[in-house]
Amino acid sequence: MIFIPFWLMRGKAYTKSRLAKHSSLKYEYLPYETNLIKWITQEHNSGRKIILATGADEIIAKGVANHLKIFHEVIGSNGVVNLSGLTKLRELEQRYGKNNFDYVGNSRKDIEIWHNARLSIVVGTIKFINKIMRKEGISFDRIFIRNRFTAKDIFVTIRVNQWVKNLLLFVPLVTAHLINEIFLLKTLIVAFFAFGFTSSSIYIINDLMDLEYDRQHDRKQFRSLSSGTVPIYIGVMMVPLFMISGLSLSYLISSKYFTAVMLYILLTLIYSLWLKKVVLADVIVLAILYTSRIIAGAIAINVVLSTWLMMFSIFIFLSLALSKRHSELYYLRGKDKIMAAGRGYKAIDLEQVSSFGSASGYISILIFALYINSAEVGKLYAHPTRLLLICPLLIYWISRIWLLSNRGEMPDDPVLFAVKDPVSYLVGGGIGLILWIATVA
Repeated sequence: MIFIPFWLMRGKAYTKSRLAKHSSLKYEYLPYETNLIKWITQEHNSGRKIILATGADEIIAKGVANHLKIFHEVIGSNGVVNLSGLTKLRELEQRYGKNNFDYVGNSRKDIEIWHNARLSIVVGTIKFINKIMRKEGISFDRIFIRNRFTAKDIFVTIRVNQWVKNLLLFVPLVTAHLINEIFLLKTLIVAFFAFGFTSSSIYIINDLMDLEYDRQHDRKQFRSLSSGTVPIYIGVMMVPLFMISGLSLSYLISSKYFTAVMLYILLTLIYSLWLKKVVLADVIVLAILYTSRIIAGAIAINVVLSTWLMMFSIFIFLSLALSKRHSELYYLRGKDKIMAAGRGYKAIDLEQVSSFGSASGYISILIFALYINSAEVGKLYAHPTRLLLICPLLIYWISRIWLLSNRGEMPDDPVLFAVKDPVSYLVGGGIGLILWIATVA
């Protein structure tokens, strides 16, 4: 990726060629326009000559053609010539004659080709098609409507539902008994949105990097970017938009908070580029990333975090991260597959991951129990021993998480499961009540 600016200096055709040579696309998993492919297949079967003429590099074009098996000939960019717009028109006229070909296009760059084609066929949204017809005076002979992505699709792409994880920023406010401090609360609200925008940009980067793997997954193939609901270029544009917004808000809070967010971004990118493929290292990093939200919250309001809290957080989130991997492996085994795509885990690791995860969860409870006897607790709670009542609730919740995981009833993300789970709310409410009765004199 770092070479792309240098490739661009040598032109679009060269850049496309280099990207094509470095790609390993699974053409059977690419998002295709179903109705268009069905129609072209019918035309092919009727004996019509079908040519794939595309601005994409010929390596990609040939890969698509070999998969679909409906094209008699392939013409694409070749590292020297960028087959797009007027260049494509001249190539088509040279090969097939003026006004002697029918053309299917989906871009403004196809306008001149439509004007010079025998039949003009378009693929696009209603808004795009109407605009071309009105401004360019093109009367299309056949139209394939593509549904326009909506605001809901954008919200799905930036994973707004994942923002619930950023509520961990408020944990230091609660544990330091500063929840009544309005200024600190407002600061954390800004910090919440800063982290949300930043994490959304990372989610998009992950989705862009995992397109190939997601398209092979029975459920992830329906994500907005992997399914083609939201165009790839929109995803690419959103990355800097959300990243800059998040970092700008972070800097408004403090330079230390800005640094914390930058370190979060750095660790997340290392995870995305490398560590997510390393067995066990991936879940440890996920646990650290969850804990980093708590640390960032403490930095935002300038409070000192307890070592006990950080260790408790690492172990309980390690348990949840392992639960996520366990769910993926359970699904993998159900499909009689051996290896998880893009991961280092194998189906035979299922039981071992379960052992690691449940043990980690119980260790987090032990850490909490030991914390109750620490000197720090006496400074914050009037009746520290009442906090022991939280332990049975945590034991029940962790045990239930792993019981559901082993039954195959846990979705991909146990944190998001807990947000929708009534039992988790009851447990959380019970913990909140115990914290209150331990605090009041």
